[in-house]
Amino acid sequence: MRLPLWWAASGLVALAQTPSPSPHPVQSPELDRLIQEALDRHPDLARSRAQARMASALEDQARALPDPEVSLGVERTMAGEVTVPDAMGGMPIMARLEPMTQTSLMVSQGLPWPGKRAARGQEARALATAAEADLERVRMDLIQQVKGTWLEAQALQARVDLLSRETQVIGEAEALAQSHYAHGQGSQAEVLQAALERSRLAQRKVALEAELEAVRWNLNRLAGREPEVALPALPSLADSPVPERISVSETLSIAEARSPELQAARARRSAAKAGMELARLDRRPDVRVGAGYMRGPMGDSGWKAEVGFTLPFGRRSSAMSVQRNAEGQGAEAEARSVQSLLALRTRERAARLEAVRNSLDLLEQRVLPQDDALVETAQAQVESGRGALGPLLDAIRGRLRDRGEALDLRVQAHQLSLAQEALSLAPSASLGTGAASMTALGASTSAPSSTPTRTSPAAASPAAAQPMKM
Repeated sequence: MRLPLWWAASGLVALAQTPSPSPHPVQSPELDRLIQEALDRHPDLARSRAQARMASALEDQARALPDPEVSLGVERTMAGEVTVPDAMGGMPIMARLEPMTQTSLMVSQGLPWPGKRAARGQEARALATAAEADLERVRMDLIQQVKGTWLEAQALQARVDLLSRETQVIGEAEALAQSHYAHGQGSQAEVLQAALERSRLAQRKVALEAELEAVRWNLNRLAGREPEVALPALPSLADSPVPERISVSETLSIAEARSPELQAARARRSAAKAGMELARLDRRPDVRVGAGYMRGPMGDSGWKAEVGFTLPFGRRSSAMSVQRNAEGQGAEAEARSVQSLLALRTRERAARLEAVRNSLDLLEQRVLPQDDALVETAQAQVESGRGALGPLLDAIRGRLRDRGEALDLRVQAHQLSLAQEALSLAPSASLGTGAASMTALGASTSAPSSTPTRTSPAAASPAAAQPMKM
């Protein structure tokens, strides 16, 4: 009896092969619908849109003149006696004044010093640009989160399929061990060992299916759907190509032009410069002009005009100037820091993606073919009665571990690509974690770790997430 190798040509093993190119490593019509629904319904994005609209509306307010003031005055003169000296030196003349009421209507308008309104408008416009950049960051993070969760679901489904095929292979190995034991060629321990391996894989498959269910809930939450809405059949991760290498020079120029953080930092720097100019102009006085109409008790009328100035020579103006200068220095430092960090993350992801691709090439071209040869040799020895079942089980576990590592490397490559697409400033996960995530396919009895759940569009990049444990 020979163990069938039908599973070696299945879609699972195709993870280690070079697939035909596709438009994007993580793409499907259902994923596009999920992304659109998330953009339409997610409350964090709606809140950011409202904040951007609010910031945009402040520009007109900042450029507007102060509201004019209208005042109505009433002046009442009480009755009394007045002594008027005689111009000829005679006796003073006593006169009685009757009560009088005089009314007035005044209109006044404040006029800021020339240039102040323009500086306030420039500052408000720059802050509105920063708010729009913050909105774009929330949007890009949300898209990245949906794609990353979709990729997580694809990887979990691939691992479920992997364990299903492994369970069937171990079951056939168990049948072979029972046949040998019945003919006195093997031991009962080999039968029990194969049964134990099959039970372990079944237990791990249950845990993975539970994680896949949690990921489905998370996808529905992101899209604003009911938690119980079923996901469609996930496209095979093997059908998506390994992302292309990142050209640092070309990618960095695009990243600097599109990075929301860099655009926001530059906008805040422009706002700080406008604020510094406004602080300088605040040392100039504002003007207030007014005109009024007056009407006397006898029907006589008159007018008056007035001009007033502010006196900006107190501590407030000096403190405002110091504050604005400090804001300008901070904004300049922020822009330089973001630009430097963006370049670092781009180079970091380029180097790690190159390492992932090289590691995957080694697995595909050298390790996996050797795994196949080892399994076939161990299988032939068991069938001929010259070998025990244990080495065959070890060879099968080793091949599945290596295929699991190839899957992990493929997931890491897609995570790096998604992080670069979103221009994330979050650090990427270190390499060398792929093999560890597949230890559950071996003899380890440790429980699988839970899948990290992302709860905010502003959460860490999927590239920073550790590979899912088996």
